[in-house]
Amino acid sequence: MKRFFILLIALSMLICSCTKDDGTDPASTSSTAVTTTAATTADHELAYKSIERITANGYTSRYFGFDNENTLINLSFPTQWTLKQCKDSFDIIRGEKTVGFFCKGEADDLFDWTAIDAHQDTFTGGKVEKIIEYKDDSSPAEYRYRYVYSYNCDKEECRLTLAVGCAEVDERTEAKLSLNAFTKQRYESATIGKLSELKNARSVLILGNSFVGSSNIGNILQDMLDSNSKRVSVYAEARGFATVDTYTEDPDIMAEIKSGKYDAVFICGFYFAPSIEALTVLKGACDQSKTALIAFPAHNEETSILISATSKCTNVHTLNWKSEINSLINKGVSRWDFCYDDDFGHSTELAGYVGAHMIYRSIYGEVPQKPLYDTYLQQDAEEKLGDYLKNADTVELDKTKITFFE
Repeated sequence: MKRFFILLIALSMLICSCTKDDGTDPASTSSTAVTTTAATTADHELAYKSIERITANGYTSRYFGFDNENTLINLSFPTQWTLKQCKDSFDIIRGEKTVGFFCKGEADDLFDWTAIDAHQDTFTGGKVEKIIEYKDDSSPAEYRYRYVYSYNCDKEECRLTLAVGCAEVDERTEAKLSLNAFTKQRYESATIGKLSELKNARSVLILGNSFVGSSNIGNILQDMLDSNSKRVSVYAEARGFATVDTYTEDPDIMAEIKSGKYDAVFICGFYFAPSIEALTVLKGACDQSKTALIAFPAHNEETSILISATSKCTNVHTLNWKSEINSLINKGVSRWDFCYDDDFGHSTELAGYVGAHMIYRSIYGEVPQKPLYDTYLQQDAEEKLGDYLKNADTVELDKTKITFFE
């Protein structure tokens, strides 16, 4: 019996030795350790979605770019944000608090952040990757959106990064930063490359009234094409007082167009109401032979008739010869360099040069690189048109709307 009590005491001591001094069970402690491990990705996803967002009062649109690049990107930011430039980046500030940054290239703190989710969108001119990420070396964890914009510049791909705290981005801002971005050229021309689908054309036809004849535009364009090694045949038809319907009522002209003799038809003659319906008829003939049709108003034509005709007949290009001459006059070139002093103000060869220059650059995406074989006319154009020969109608975007990275 005494031996039995000794064994019972020993067994009790053994059981007690498996219990901590504070009376807790080690197995229970182990279970608690498992449930308090670092938060999972799902936990972080739930946490950032529960963040209360600041509603944007409105948005400010602005262009960004590099001083030596022609391509700019336009972004829309909440009006509460202020961008403060710091060398080659910007701090994003709301009130007196820095809430993010906008920099060229990639962010330099990527190793500090872990991605929760990523999504890529395209915008006009480029693409954007939106990354949602967290940094948990602080308490509580930080969450942010990081937008990486990529778009083609003149020489290489440009890349910009915008990173901002999740609280700063409400649902509408999130969409604005992704889908409302677009690229634009700092220097743009309304005509250069406009008719690039004709770069392989072999024949073009210009139809109009006596202004086509007085300006000699057909021969000047042929000279311009020949001197720049473009193998294209130019045909020009000039008839006194001709309108668009003059040519749609000519069965021979219409038969040639329908047969596909020409790759493009440049049509003048927008003076009277019948030209509105006639343009639709001419477009039908061009469509039969897949011939491009371009409205090409001469200097004495009615703008209202042109607008009505091209509004009614869609999918017709407009190359506004009249407007181009008036623009040069407004810039200081004498009207009498473009117009003869007669009853109708017929167009001169210099006006024909301007029209030919428009057609050339609209097709080939550049101004003519070599002078005309007709050296007299070339010299006259250089003296009177100056920089126009190289820059044409190129216009620079208002610099006050552009923010440049250093």
